[in-house]
Amino acid sequence: MVCDWSWRVRFGDSRVSPERWRGGLRQLAVGVLRSVTPAGWMATASLGFLLAACDVPALEPLDGEEPPPVSSDLPAPAQLDVEVASGTVTLRWSAVDGAAGYVVYRARGDAGFARLATLEDTLFVDTSMAVGVPIAYGVAARDADGGEGPSVDRAGVVAGYYGIEIESGSVATRTPRVQVAPIAPPAATVVAMALGASREEAAAADPVPFGDSRGWALAGDDGFKEIYGVLYTDKGVRSEVLETGIYLDRVAEIEGVDWCVEREGEGCVHPDTVYADLGEVVLFRVLTGEDLLPAAQVVVQIGAFVDEQITLTDVDGDGLYEGRLNTALTKIRTSESTGQVTAFLTDAAGNEATPAQAPEPIIIR
Repeated sequence: MVCDWSWRVRFGDSRVSPERWRGGLRQLAVGVLRSVTPAGWMATASLGFLLAACDVPALEPLDGEEPPPVSSDLPAPAQLDVEVASGTVTLRWSAVDGAAGYVVYRARGDAGFARLATLEDTLFVDTSMAVGVPIAYGVAARDADGGEGPSVDRAGVVAGYYGIEIESGSVATRTPRVQVAPIAPPAATVVAMALGASREEAAAADPVPFGDSRGWALAGDDGFKEIYGVLYTDKGVRSEVLETGIYLDRVAEIEGVDWCVEREGEGCVHPDTVYADLGEVVLFRVLTGEDLLPAAQVVVQIGAFVDEQITLTDVDGDGLYEGRLNTALTKIRTSESTGQVTAFLTDAAGNEATPAQAPEPIIIR
């Protein structure tokens, strides 16, 4: 199987196509060699990152960028890993033997590399980058005399809002398999995604290439499910661990149906008879198992009068749906027929509950 991406990577005058996918866990190391000229420079970079389903190519330098100077025999860091988030870019690199510290560079557009920080650690968090603009980073080892070795670089890093969403923002589903889609800045192209049921699983999972979305099976019983994901761009950059959630609900249930007459000064009363007089207000109540997510629709119907259905609402979020009917505003009284109060429920996931009836019918006269 070949990961047939539509892009190619250019180094100098040569073009390099991504390698074939060989399956399983593998590590791709790409060495970049730039030749020496009287006005030029030489840098050897080894970019390593972990991918299982597809290799992500090495990175193309930004047009017009000027590399940092080389003034030490120290090698470049063997690996530079880049993680983007909404407000930060985090750089991590491998330690270089003999290095007293490291220098971080950044280039935007054709401005060339500028020194961003000097530090002893192998981690740097950039909080002053331009959001939505492709930028390049370089990291060089620094010796005790202040000399710098060649830089390992990453280009095409785009900071901005990254996220994942389920089925275009759905909050509930009745099927245990959902589609997860990426959200990324326009300048970033997401080509692979790793998913997991926890942050740790997503961070360690193999990235899988996809089209517009990727399927994910929700495990366990009904309830709220969290999904975590990491996005990988065509420039070999990954996002921070992202999360979203959805309520798995395969069963809709009506637990009870009741009605009563509201009379001024008496509150809600249930007379011995089943009659409601003209102009009285009837209160309908339906108790459901939908207390975690509001049901999409709960209605009651009296007898066979489909056009006289009353929609109920859950005001308190406790699964008790209530609605009122003024008997003067209905046609049911003209029939002088007995009407069984029947409740219908469609939940937020689209499940339809088995209709339930009140223990007593109603006659509106």
